[in-house]
Amino acid sequence: DLAITGAFFQVAWFDSGSPYPRFMRVDPRACYPDVFNGEIQDLLVIQRIKLRVAERLFPDVDFASHISATKKMSEYVEIWDYYGQEECVKAMAFTGENGRPVGPAHVVVLKSWQHLTDKVPVAFVQLPSPDGAFRGIVDQVGPSLAAKNRAVNLILEYAHEGVYAPFEEKGILNPNEAPGPTTIYHHNRSAAGETFMRRM
Repeated sequence: DLAITGAFFQVAWFDSGSPYPRFMRVDPRACYPDVFNGEIQDLLVIQRIKLRVAERLFPDVDFASHISATKKMSEYVEIWDYYGQEECVKAMAFTGENGRPVGPAHVVVLKSWQHLTDKVPVAFVQLPSPDGAFRGIVDQVGPSLAAKNRAVNLILEYAHEGVYAPFEEKGILNPNEAPGPTTIYHHNRSAAGETFMRRM
């Protein structure tokens, strides 16, 4: 999670059947946190799931009444999990064909509870980034790799131009001979000014 999105979230709750707190990893791509000075203030998790999956997960919800009340209903619903300073809420929102919730009348609160702690029950870690935004390692490496790739291309281009630069000559008697270890260029001693055979 840290490598891909730059953040990690884990929620905690008390289970009456266990002497220890329970923990669950939350997909950071579904998380909408409020963070101030590196500390999480609250967390909203929004996940889209198929309507038929929601019917199996939440059999107590009267799906038929919500579907019949809305003519153009999406085959998806949104599951909202809110973790606040004092209370946690789990709700489900029916969505229209445009993928957005269809209204307050079609939001069902599935569960709400007070967690009885003085902190938001969420463990949170964020990778440092230049602008404080959530950026994974891949995001932060990308611009650096692009700059290095550009620099290498420029070096190769410069080296290619240096090795294969065109020749220029002045006052050479045999300029058409190909260069090589046995080639000797003969200067015209009667030519005015400097004579040369060189790459541009």
